Amino acid sequence: NSASQRSATELSDFTLALIKPDAVRAGFVADIISELNENGLIVISQQEHTMTSEEVHKFYSHITNEPYFLNLVDYMTSGPSVALVLAKVNPSERPVCEMLKELCGPKDGVCARQEKPARQKTK
Repeated sequence: NSASQRSATELSDFTLALIKPDAVRAGFVADIISELNENGLIVISQQEHTMTSEEVHKFYSHITNEPYFLNLVDYMTSGPSVALVLAKVNPSERPVCEMLKELCGPKDGVCARQEKPARQKTK
């Protein structure tokens, strides 16, 4: 059985990823999912949803005191995001969370553009 044929409850290593509103608006969802697949990750579940302010506060509770937080709330509630539950194709790969972080690159947009200028996140 390949990982793509198993349900999320059968997998021991999975994570949540959000494709944020600007990428959804720009039509990058299919490209992002293709890139994830090409790099050994599969989508177990996918849902498009516009987050409420309350949901943003819960999801990002670890950064509510940051000076940029209110801008983040406005941004995340500005349109739909796509939530993805991701797993890895090859069980012997490193943890799925590490694989995703490597694909996403640096959080800082300037660093991301320097490191991987062709990536969707950097556009």
